[in-house]
Amino acid sequence: MKKEEHIQKEVEKTLQALDGLERAQTDSFFFARLEARMKREEQESRTPGWGFSFAMAAVVLFIVVNITFVLQYRQQYQQELTREEYLDAFATEYEPEVVTFYDELYSEE
Repeated sequence: MKKEEHIQKEVEKTLQALDGLERAQTDSFFFARLEARMKREEQESRTPGWGFSFAMAAVVLFIVVNITFVLQYRQQYQQELTREEYLDAFATEYEPEVVTFYDELYSEE
């Protein structure tokens, strides 16, 4: 119960302190200056800066590089290989050209 009374007294003190406040006074041109500043900041925020230009350039460059890659890949592999041709090409690509110890060992027998 004492806790509620204490809270009520604190609320009363706060409200009494607010009763003595007066409205803040400004000079006559304050609102005009504030409005002009807000409009100026709004105009500045609308104009894209270097960040937007850089981002757009990066996106365009990324798209151009991807299109170039796709066109080159498509041109290079335009003909479709059969499974046998693909496996033969794979085997010749990874076939070791150096004679190894095991090749020499089995060839002597």
